[in-house]
Amino acid sequence: MGLQLREELVINSCYMLGRLYAVDYAYILDKFVSVKMFTGYTDNQVFDQSAGNYHYSYMGTFGMVSSSETIRKMSTKNAFPAWFRDWFVGFVEGDGSFSCDRNAKRLYFRIRQQDPKILYLIKDWLGFGNVYADSDGYFCYAASSKRDIKVLIELLNGQLILTRTNERFVSEWLDNYNSWFNTQLTYRGSGHFVGFNNAWLSGFTDADGSLGFKLSADRSRKLGCRLRIYWYLDQASEFDLDRIRSSLGMGFLEKKVGTFSSAPSPKPYYRLTVMSVQDCKQLQQYFSSYPLQTSTKNVRFIPMESSFELVFGSYLVCPLG
Repeated sequence: MGLQLREELVINSCYMLGRLYAVDYAYILDKFVSVKMFTGYTDNQVFDQSAGNYHYSYMGTFGMVSSSETIRKMSTKNAFPAWFRDWFVGFVEGDGSFSCDRNAKRLYFRIRQQDPKILYLIKDWLGFGNVYADSDGYFCYAASSKRDIKVLIELLNGQLILTRTNERFVSEWLDNYNSWFNTQLTYRGSGHFVGFNNAWLSGFTDADGSLGFKLSADRSRKLGCRLRIYWYLDQASEFDLDRIRSSLGMGFLEKKVGTFSSAPSPKPYYRLTVMSVQDCKQLQQYFSSYPLQTSTKNVRFIPMESSFELVFGSYLVCPLG
């Protein structure tokens, strides 16, 4: 009887968390997530800190409230914090694009997202570019001046991991930049995926992934349902996803057909899915160390994390699987 009551606690709490995500999104976003999202890092390249608390403002800038000590924000135009570089590269590989106008000899960089807050954060950290609304409901961060493109080349060269982004970076940007501006910038090759050891996977999940939990019907369970925690990544390239799967040592690949990312029409893509409890626990610990930065993904992380707290905090043999 006691076990069943604890199971009911977990299932009912997960229903509550699901409702909280679906109905009270705006309240969570304004009252909690914007604080949690941008306070997970304590890189000393960003702040010199001995006391006080951080807060996040609407337009995507770090601020501070100090009780007795001074917290100094360093200029992001002169130094990129290590976490931001890794996260940014992963985010660009999911939602960024490299393009050019060969007639005008002009290079373009864009990131399309439904969440404008993260684009303002990127604009603030980089110190350049513009954010505007597209006609389809998405928002876009854009940069195209020669100076800005040079900064982005230096930031991304040798760091990009996926095959397709490396190919476009070289063919659309690096080759044309050298040709048009009479420079000899050297391609530094593909970056190395290091799994849970930096923020790249967090940035890539913000762009092309999702996470959370699902409650599904299961008559074999006492309460007639099963709680499943999940994380997944979507990509057009099966090869790149399989490299990530192999390096992490978890998950399975499957082919899907549908609307991938911000593509206007359905097309085939691949999904890496992780549903093992122990693997998801490792992912939960990773995202606690390298927080997701987009509002929607961070809101999804809240019930995922809370589900683990309910399950493991109650020492419960729970209907997970």
